[in-house]
Amino acid sequence: MGTFTALDSDPFTGEGSICFAGEFSIPEGEGTPNSVQVGNIDFPLSSTLNLPNGKTVFVSGNVAFDQVPPLQMNGSVTLNGTGSQTVTGKGARFDQLEIDNQAGS
Repeated sequence: MGTFTALDSDPFTGEGSICFAGEFSIPEGEGTPNSVQVGNIDFPLSSTLNLPNGKTVFVSGNVAFDQVPPLQMNGSVTLNGTGSQTVTGKGARFDQLEIDNQAGS
């Protein structure tokens, strides 16, 4: 398990859900990660996902959306849990979704 640090936040580590109320991106450039691994993730109406080509958000838990799609979804999301995973919310929308789940669901 890694540590997540937001631009204007203290770093945190642990189990739970990450909710992106604003923009989420992985920066480009030397020394930046190609991916971020999270557990559960929530994309409310106000969220934006912007990932450069070659960058991926790996999700080992569940993905939740509001009743309408987020402001913007650009990038690759991979569901890579070891058990059943769910995507909920009528606003579910992905730019690129890959399922690499050992349980097959």
